Amino acid sequence: MANLQEKPAWEAGIYQLETSDPVLGGPDGIDNLQAKQLANRTVFLKKQIDDLVSGALTAEYADRLKTPRNIAMTGDGSWNVTFDASGNVSAAMMLSNSGVTAGSYGQLTVDAKGRVTAARAIVPDDVPALDWSKITSGKPTTLAGYGITDAAGKDSSNRVSANAFRASKGMPSNDDATSGFAFGTDGDTGLFADSSGVNPNTGSNNLGLYIDSSKVLNVNRTGSIWTPAYGALEDKFASKTDLKTAIDGVVAGAPGALNTLQELAAALGNDSNYAATITKQLSGKADRATTLAGYGIADAASASDLAKLVAKVYSRRLIRVRSCGYSAKNGGAGLEIDGVAVGPIARSYNMVQLDANGSVSRSGTFDVVYGQGQAQAAADWLNAVSDGATVIVYCYDEPQSNRLSGGLPEALYRCGASRAIFASDKFQYRSAYLLIGRAGCGEGQGLERYRGDKGDSPDAQLDVTFELVSGQPLLGGGQVSGAAAPAGQVAYFSMPNAPDGWLKANGAQVSQTSYSNLFAAIGQTFAPVDPTTLAMLRLDAADAMLDRVWNKQLVVYGGANMSTEQAKFGNASLKTVAGGGYATFGLTEAFSADAFTLEGWHYPTFLGNGGSNGYSAAWVISMNASNVAGEITIAIDKASRAPLVWLSNSGNFFANAALGPAGVFAAPRWYHIAFSYDGATYRLFVDGALVWSQASAMRVTIPDNTLVFGVDGCAPGIVGSTTAYYQDWKVSKVCRYAGNFAVPTAPAGYQQAADPGNFFLPNLCGEFIRGWSDSRKDVEKRIFGSWQKGTLSLSDPNLDYVAVTTPVHVTNTVQDAYQDLGADIANKSWYQMGRGSLPMEGNFSGDLDANNFNFGYGSSRPRNVALLACVKY
Repeated sequence: MANLQEKPAWEAGIYQLETSDPVLGGPDGIDNLQAKQLANRTVFLKKQIDDLVSGALTAEYADRLKTPRNIAMTGDGSWNVTFDASGNVSAAMMLSNSGVTAGSYGQLTVDAKGRVTAARAIVPDDVPALDWSKITSGKPTTLAGYGITDAAGKDSSNRVSANAFRASKGMPSNDDATSGFAFGTDGDTGLFADSSGVNPNTGSNNLGLYIDSSKVLNVNRTGSIWTPAYGALEDKFASKTDLKTAIDGVVAGAPGALNTLQELAAALGNDSNYAATITKQLSGKADRATTLAGYGIADAASASDLAKLVAKVYSRRLIRVRSCGYSAKNGGAGLEIDGVAVGPIARSYNMVQLDANGSVSRSGTFDVVYGQGQAQAAADWLNAVSDGATVIVYCYDEPQSNRLSGGLPEALYRCGASRAIFASDKFQYRSAYLLIGRAGCGEGQGLERYRGDKGDSPDAQLDVTFELVSGQPLLGGGQVSGAAAPAGQVAYFSMPNAPDGWLKANGAQVSQTSYSNLFAAIGQTFAPVDPTTLAMLRLDAADAMLDRVWNKQLVVYGGANMSTEQAKFGNASLKTVAGGGYATFGLTEAFSADAFTLEGWHYPTFLGNGGSNGYSAAWVISMNASNVAGEITIAIDKASRAPLVWLSNSGNFFANAALGPAGVFAAPRWYHIAFSYDGATYRLFVDGALVWSQASAMRVTIPDNTLVFGVDGCAPGIVGSTTAYYQDWKVSKVCRYAGNFAVPTAPAGYQQAADPGNFFLPNLCGEFIRGWSDSRKDVEKRIFGSWQKGTLSLSDPNLDYVAVTTPVHVTNTVQDAYQDLGADIANKSWYQMGRGSLPMEGNFSGDLDANNFNFGYGSSRPRNVALLACVKY
């Protein structure tokens, strides 16, 4: 059995059971419907009552409260009523006192709720600052209107009148005066117009200050001031001029930095007790003494100490070093200082290190004969020597074996030995060797000696004595800092063979490697000019206008000269100038060769006036005779930039302005030009390329051969010249180019050695030596290392000139020439005489030497002696 399911819902109606309704129970059965609807209403009503009781639901309507309620208010006001909701009620509220006494106040303090919390009367500070213009009414116009009784007023004449202060008041003795101001009721103190007895009303000269009727200050219209205590003040004070004079007297020429008191004070350290300070400081100073000890100085050297030091620094020690090879034959070796033997003596190498005083500081002996270990030990000993220290090495008996092992050569080179001597293959068994050097001086920079041209040589002995001054070894009056002679030095010897370290100066070719020091010093300076060369003009420096073959000078005309504007090699070139500036060089030999080459570098500018043949030509070079008996000329046609060639023999042109291809000389720049002949064909090359050729068996013969630069060689100076540059021109008696070739990258060289690894020694055989200078500016400029051909000098005061040709050495019998020439007399035993053909009076031609005659005229060379010339390597 179960209960009905109830829910709080107000059912709109209650179902009426019908007779036709079936009997049906259960939750939705028709028989339970009425009971279910009534149960829902009951639950609904119960919930409404519960909600009213709990306050969850408000009743919409009530007539009165069940229990009347009292409503009250407290705080600044109190009020209460009883209310049951049956009708309206009211009651009066009683305000609480604010604490402010009842009354009228000018200022109140009110809080945020509008309550008066304080009140007081208005005080002056409460009145705000108002602009006077804003007050539009009630403003009085008199002191009385404001109630002011203690202020001074003024009368109708605008004069201030008051008991305490009176304006327009005269002097105390003249109360009716109108000029002045008085203080006090009696008017005897104030500032008044004062005429010094004159009525101030008629004009005042002074202004006076009075106190109790007594004048204490007077000022007149000129500014003069007077007081009873001092009188006229201008008489009491100095003028500006007086002050300046006084100040100048104080300064009295003091320097600008000390001519003010401030500067003087600063200079004295702003010390107000300067004198006392200085006196106190001076009292602590020592009395003057004459010695260091007198001043209490203990850490300075005295004069005697310095003298000892100087004597030590400038010490002079006499040192003797002896070295020998075969001891059984040559005696001893050793080291002596001031006559006292101090060094060791042992077989092979003996080594000594000296200090600055010349005393032995270290020594060692090393027998390298029987092993390389001793060579290594000797090297270690040498390498331990500090740079700058003096080292002496001398030998006894056998220094050769194993000497080049164990690093010994390098250690000796560090101390001044040289490869040329110590490493020489001429270093013999049982030879004598010594070295005086300084550690760190470098190879070849010591004094090195060797003797022994063969093993067991009896002359293998060396004995050298020198001074050691202040630690510096001296020999022969000079400091020993290097070898006996630098590489490249030339010396003459009185024996037929070159000594060790020297080579005969005979022009031989020697190895650059074997004689590297000498090659580094002289290079190829003494390589002879190629014997096929007729002329070689470098033209590569400001003063390089000398031919390298004959030492002859290039001759310039019309502004042509060396210029630094263009240079292929070096820093200059020969410049010819349009309008007459050209250059010539006369070759010593006539030109008639089965083969030749004319070559050099040319820089055209294409500026010039053309030539006599009508071509607008820029002339390059011409080689011709003065009478056009023969000619080779090369030019540039300016219109087509093509080469032009002229060739003639005895005036017959077999190439007359032959024109090459156009555009060969396209622009101003350096061009290498070579003109060659091989006996069958003439060829012109530009930059190594063939641009013109002509087959011909005819040779060009030029009797008085002259090179001409920059102008038509047929008539230089007459036809136009060209502006151009020239460098490194050479004439050879061989054909160097028959086909295209690589352009030279360096200036024309000298004769090449047979082996490219060799170089040439100077050749002094039979030569005299002339001092060289690169600063000579005369016509005899010389190129370093060049040769100069001999000349024959003659003189005759009765002749305008003397022409000498073909000088020869002869003995002849004609004597008349001596007197006719008037030459200086010379002893025949001193001079080798020469003969020549001379134009003399009456066209007489005679000999310059006489048979069986002890005096001659003219000489080809002075008396000389033959010695062996050698060069140091």
